[in-house]
Amino acid sequence: MYVLMIFVVSATLLSMTMLDISPFMNEHLPKYHIRAETVASTGIKTKSRGILICLFDAMIPMTVSLIQELRTLGYTDVIQLYHCNGELSSISQRMLHDVDSNIEIVDGCVEMQALGKLRHQDVNGYRSFWLKPLALVHTRLDEVILMDADDLVFQNPSRLFDVPGYIFNPYSNNDMQSMTDPDERAKQLLDQVPAFVSKRRTRSKALNKAEDDTDPLGFWPQECLVNRGSEPMRPQDVAAIRIRIKNAVAAAVTQQRLLQQAS
Repeated sequence: MYVLMIFVVSATLLSMTMLDISPFMNEHLPKYHIRAETVASTGIKTKSRGILICLFDAMIPMTVSLIQELRTLGYTDVIQLYHCNGELSSISQRMLHDVDSNIEIVDGCVEMQALGKLRHQDVNGYRSFWLKPLALVHTRLDEVILMDADDLVFQNPSRLFDVPGYIFNPYSNNDMQSMTDPDERAKQLLDQVPAFVSKRRTRSKALNKAEDDTDPLGFWPQECLVNRGSEPMRPQDVAAIRIRIKNAVAAAVTQQRLLQQAS
């Protein structure tokens, strides 16, 4: 079975934080966030499960591409998109709503502050990585798959609500917003599509050794994967990755155009 590349916040990492989230855990929180408190009056039925992605403006191209891929694979549940204290511009939010109607964009930091669970001076401290545990505390969903915008998905993730999940954390550092030549950027990314994948279907960084960091081509050269227990990527998975890259570059072009029009 090919894995979903899904990020999970571990209890070990939580214990290492300098940000104190104990007030969130020691007292009862509302089951649903502020916007969902109107459900009773509106008659809108709440959804109990879904995917949660934390993001900011620079991650829009990969997020749009991920949403498209999820829907293509048959995922139909809600997708919650969390940002912190205005990290998503109106242009970014418009792009997200244009690509899919079954999404919820949530400013988790602002809403937690409004609930009295987060002090004003601490709000921006929950941007980046620490938005993820805050979002898990805040979300109205009962069952959540926490994903990163750059995850690659080969199967409908809905099955993970019923079966044990598989974890794989990819390494990526693709700045879509700064590209000047979309075709060249797409070619660069397509050239980096791997030919092999770990047989273990677990964290690929376990395959990486210290000496690999000195390789000018970056992490996980093909011979490294071959020598450490791997098998060729399935053609359909390579094709899915290539489609994902092309969709992300196309979204980045749209984002740049909208930003230029707004400036």
